[in-house]
Amino acid sequence: MTNLNTEKHREQTQRGAEKRQVSWQAAPGGEKTLNIIIVQSLTFALLASSINYPLSAGNLNAEAKLQRYAEAVSGKLHPWARAAVPRIPDFGRRLVAIRGYLRSAQAIEAKWVWSPEEIGRFKVSAEHQEILAEVEKIKRRFGELNPGYTLSANTGVRSLDEQIKSWNETASIKRAGEALVADSLKELSAPNYKDEPDAAGLARFTRFLQYARLAQVPTLATPGLSPHGQLRALDFVVKRGDQVIAGTLSANIKNEWDDSGWGRKLNEAIKQSSNKFTGPLASPRRLGITPTFRRAQVARLTCS
Repeated sequence: MTNLNTEKHREQTQRGAEKRQVSWQAAPGGEKTLNIIIVQSLTFALLASSINYPLSAGNLNAEAKLQRYAEAVSGKLHPWARAAVPRIPDFGRRLVAIRGYLRSAQAIEAKWVWSPEEIGRFKVSAEHQEILAEVEKIKRRFGELNPGYTLSANTGVRSLDEQIKSWNETASIKRAGEALVADSLKELSAPNYKDEPDAAGLARFTRFLQYARLAQVPTLATPGLSPHGQLRALDFVVKRGDQVIAGTLSANIKNEWDDSGWGRKLNEAIKQSSNKFTGPLASPRRLGITPTFRRAQVARLTCS
């Protein structure tokens, strides 16, 4: 595994604006909601060390110790999550993902992204057709209420490959990982942690990682657990011809969706065209599907 402190160059200043999504998502109890997820715009400069930790022989040993503990925790994850972890090369991002899998341990199989075979079965299901029909009703009514404007929706399923790619590229995950690595090194510096993980030390570090507070809130779901992976989320965009009027860039949320009233206009179109959806609400901002919209059961292979 690449040492955590080998990255000694200054990264170029980057400007990023992550997605603001109007998302259709499962609510507790199996019902569904359609969430508007608002993500902060990002303008950042990342400096030399990936963990901002002084380079020394002692710290190299501490980092190797952290790697051993992280690998031991990862080895106890659900097999689907365990298989995804090595596909995240940056150690900080990987550690944040492991934390996410620990926190969702009881729901991994229910939330896990569908396989291509499962996606295929869902696409021929009655529920998929109902989803598409409801979205078309909303789009049609939106156009009637707002002549000259169109509403589009991405109804595709976001694969595990796509989720991992986004995780490996998103700035908020990078920053969250850097801080979590530093906090983990501090945790493992306690004298009751042995150099090699034993049962007690591993249990303690697992608890620490599971409940660790992140300095930067991740702006993506942990890979494999995104609601887009089971078509529980849809992204909406307002256009005039080919011009995006209200899109998915967070930097434009206030101007495009709030100040210009497109969130309210979308809500009005939903209320007039479908009894499956409600919202958006002020806090948290969301569009919700009523409990009458039931999720189809997609058979899953059990995992030993």
